[in-house]
Amino acid sequence: MTVSCSNDSNEAPVATNKKTTADPTRALMAVKMLAEFDAYTKKAQLYPLDAAKLKGMYTNTGNPFSDPVLNTSGVSLKEKTAENAKLQFDFLFEKMGDVALAHQSPASKGHIGSYTGSSGISVRLFNEKGLEINQAIIKGLMGAVLLNQTLNSSLNTASLDAMANNAERVKLWEEGYTYIFGYKGPDNTKKYFWESYLNTVNGNSNFAGITQAVIQAFEKGKEAILAGNNVERDKQIQIIKEKLSKVGAIRAVYYMQKSKGKLSGSNVITGDMAAAFHGLSEAYGFISALAYTNNPETNEPYLLKSKTEEMTKKLLGGDDGFWDANYTTTQIDILSETIANAFGFTVAQATAQSGSH
Repeated sequence: MTVSCSNDSNEAPVATNKKTTADPTRALMAVKMLAEFDAYTKKAQLYPLDAAKLKGMYTNTGNPFSDPVLNTSGVSLKEKTAENAKLQFDFLFEKMGDVALAHQSPASKGHIGSYTGSSGISVRLFNEKGLEINQAIIKGLMGAVLLNQTLNSSLNTASLDAMANNAERVKLWEEGYTYIFGYKGPDNTKKYFWESYLNTVNGNSNFAGITQAVIQAFEKGKEAILAGNNVERDKQIQIIKEKLSKVGAIRAVYYMQKSKGKLSGSNVITGDMAAAFHGLSEAYGFISALAYTNNPETNEPYLLKSKTEEMTKKLLGGDDGFWDANYTTTQIDILSETIANAFGFTVAQATAQSGSH
């Protein structure tokens, strides 16, 4: 089974070009929806998960969310997903429902089910290839929704210039900020998604200061919009694009290399299989998210969608997916170098100790 189902002819990572309206509140609702999906799929006490509810969390149908405001918001994760990724996520949410129903079966080579790691990792749900579908969804939508909406829509200069006035431009700018930093949880203290991983990467001495650089660029860009200074605005856009784009790339390499150390080097997994496959699944999702990065020098993704699809296919491409440890280990090193070269860092830099997230 493959987990890619997209239109390869559509390379454009565009959310909505030349927007004429903006609403940071709707952005916040999309982040909350992804956070609830994340929490729901990790609660083993709720297994078996409701397959219809899972799919409803993507399309916002059937009142799937615990917060009634989300259910009646008119917002959906699917609506916010990049057009060239919608088929892919329709497929993944369908497969998430299948895996959720198999929670009582032990995961094994060629068989979907659950597995609890020896290091105390919580119960994880894997498909027959060893892919943790919820991680492919979460990290993938971090790219196809959150990053794409920020870098390719809210910070799109054509979109900003098309707004009626500076007040509306600020709203669009704040919409982009909200996808990255806008949700702090019910108690207003937690970091979610890109803010969380920015914090992690910031803890790596090779990338120290990246979080503050992004925050400052958002602040300076907003000030530039209010002052009508498009030159300064565009300078700050370049900083945000370059810094945020790197985060998923760094974590993809980190998770692949970390997982490699848990594989046995033979076709028999003797390490912590759940931890290894969990990390590889996070890497898989982050790699797919790289199609929605934006290189400020080219205004294109650092890696085109056709390339990221090729890479995820290769990562999962052993005869038995991640269970084929020899093949997977080889691909980890090849893909890590490809990503590092594309984004301008080294594998060694990405795998240095990082902060918590």
